[in-house]
Parts: sequence; C-alpha cells; structure tokens
Amino acid sequence: MLDLHPPVALKARPSARRTVGWVALSLLSLGCLTGLFASQPPAPRISAAQLAERVRVVAMAKSGMSWTPVVDCGEKDLDVFAGRVVHCDVWDVADPQTVYDAEAILGAPDGSTNISMGVYVDAVPKKRR
Repeated sequence: MLDLHPPVALKARPSARRTVGWVALSLLSLGCLTGLFASQPPAPRISAAQLAERVRVVAMAKSGMSWTPVVDCGEKDLDVFAGRVVHCDVWDVADPQTVYDAEAILGAPDGSTNISMGVYVDAVPKKRR
C-alpha cells in the first residue's frame, strides 16, 4: 500500500514554520525601526521674529551701506532642516517703498538646536509698494 500523505505533511510543516519565523522577524524589525525614528528629537524651530532679526543683522553687515533694514519673514514659526529656504522682504526704514528679497538658507548641523544660515539679499528691488 502506497501512502503519500506523511511526506507531503512533513514538507509543509517546515515551510509553515519558516513563514511564521519570517513574519515574526519582519514585525520585530518594523518595531525596531519605528522605535528608532519615533525616538528622534523634534526638528529645531525658529520664530519668524527671530529669523527676521537674524536676517536684519546679516543684511546690515553684508551690505556695507549705512541703512536701517526692516525685515518681514511672515508670522509662522518654522521647522529648521538642512537646505530650508525662506524668503523675507527687506526695506530701508528711510525708503519703505523699495522692497528687496532676502533669501535665508537654514540648516541645523547634525539635528542640533544650533541653527546656521546663509543670507542673500538681491541687489535689485523686487517691487515698489
């Protein structure tokens, strides 16, 4: 008498165990990755007023002109990440009709709370009020 059931059943069990093992390993890996990313500190933030003050100081230093720049970077607080570009309006207190564009490129080295930035102010006004 020829019995085919035991060999088929024996083959099915190891692959079922293997599948359960892979599923368990996948869930464990996913849990570890989720925990890793969830434990990262939040991105540093800067208020629009703080950013405007930094842009104002840099604009005064870089221009070499005797002017008192006024800077408007909006109202929202900003998350800082490497390469974030923020545009601000810059004008002289003596000539509020002539507005320049300032581009601030933000960065937070290694995710720290130290915020670095480069500021570039256009030489040509972007608009007149």
